[in-house]
Amino acid sequence: MASLIPFSVDMVESVVRTIKVSILLIGANDPQYPRAHQALDLFKQHVPNFEVTLIDGPHHLHMTHVDKVVERIEQYFDKYLKQTPTRMIINSKL
Repeated sequence: MASLIPFSVDMVESVVRTIKVSILLIGANDPQYPRAHQALDLFKQHVPNFEVTLIDGPHHLHMTHVDKVVERIEQYFDKYLKQTPTRMIINSKL
């Protein structure tokens, strides 16, 4: 079956190499698209502060496992917001 993402591995890698921000990926152990897990090593290799949490559950974890997802997001924010200068948080568009 052809990939749903019309990019070569080299194209994806060149984009991933440019990422300089912290990333939290929360995904399912048994994802809807199994090829998604293939990208994890690429992100781990090239993205500083890349964190991944895999949870047993369906594709829509944010709806079926709300407590687990929220807890992990809070841990992530607690860790990385402490490292972010206050002026960056105040000036952000979040």
